[in-house]
Amino acid sequence: MTAACGQEDLKAEAIERLGLVSDHAYSLIGVRTIIHPKEGKVQLCEIRNPWGWASEEWNGKWSDTYKGWNDIPDIKKSMDFKDDGRFMMSFEDFKTYFDYVTVCRMHNEYYYISYPVRTNHTSYSIRTFSLTEPGSFYLTLSQKDERYFRGSKTINYAYTVARIVLGKKNADDTYEYIDAACDQCKNLTLTCEELEAGEYYVVVAVDTADQKMVYDCVLNYYGSQDITFDRVRYKDDSGVLEKIMSGGGKGRAMITEKKKDFEYNCYLSLEEGMITETYHNLGNKELTFNKDYSKLDQGKYVVMREDQSSKFKIKVNPDETVAICSKILNIFDAIDGKAMNDLK
Repeated sequence: MTAACGQEDLKAEAIERLGLVSDHAYSLIGVRTIIHPKEGKVQLCEIRNPWGWASEEWNGKWSDTYKGWNDIPDIKKSMDFKDDGRFMMSFEDFKTYFDYVTVCRMHNEYYYISYPVRTNHTSYSIRTFSLTEPGSFYLTLSQKDERYFRGSKTINYAYTVARIVLGKKNADDTYEYIDAACDQCKNLTLTCEELEAGEYYVVVAVDTADQKMVYDCVLNYYGSQDITFDRVRYKDDSGVLEKIMSGGGKGRAMITEKKKDFEYNCYLSLEEGMITETYHNLGNKELTFNKDYSKLDQGKYVVMREDQSSKFKIKVNPDETVAICSKILNIFDAIDGKAMNDLK
């Protein structure tokens, strides 16, 4: 496990005065809880600078030279403090001075495959693969490292909000929702355990600062079987995301309306980072709905379609459910109820 030092709201000078190196990766060796006669119960993190003995060490509370260790001599002795880049830090300080933790999962028998993915603001990309037998795997969507753009005078780069939605295509050509993940980070990972054999579809969507911008990232597979990613084009299999999300994913219905011949639901799907609208035909005739998202507040929600259109018709056959998915652009902000009604 590694931890990145340096929060956005902390200046490098303030961090370095405490013996830490800003924007630097440390090894997170372990955690332990001690009982101190004055401090009480204390949760500690054992951290090491990979630069080793010549590197600077944390000089704050619970560092090698912290006087509080003298009150617990037996524990101090067991720590075996040396000038080796290893030090202790309280969990509270760890949360203050370290930004995020990366966990490296190792399986000797697993296969690793990566595939480039290109998408844009109003669309999404799809990759498919097959499992020949039940298996487990990790899917990770990796964005370009922000350090690559450091010092650039023309590019203000930052990690964007990314989404992974996993679905399975059944023998009758229907789609089953499996799982999803959404976050703003360099590596977004979806953990899938003991899934049955079959054909799986991975949908990738990201936010971009510029609506015309094309965004490049990498989809990684690390699993128990050797697989091959294939690209799915819109003309070959349209509406894959909508079919996977036709049940609302893990979202909950915020708006429900039932008419004589159809039922409408609007799901808030935070784990997928989107709003999902569904139309279910209750009658025995085909229904057509005209949708116009051109006047929607593009700073809050963006409808996702592979054809990138904001005005379109959807046709719903008897006993069929058709979904429309819209990205929530600010997933960490409060959900705007008025905007949801505007979607409807």
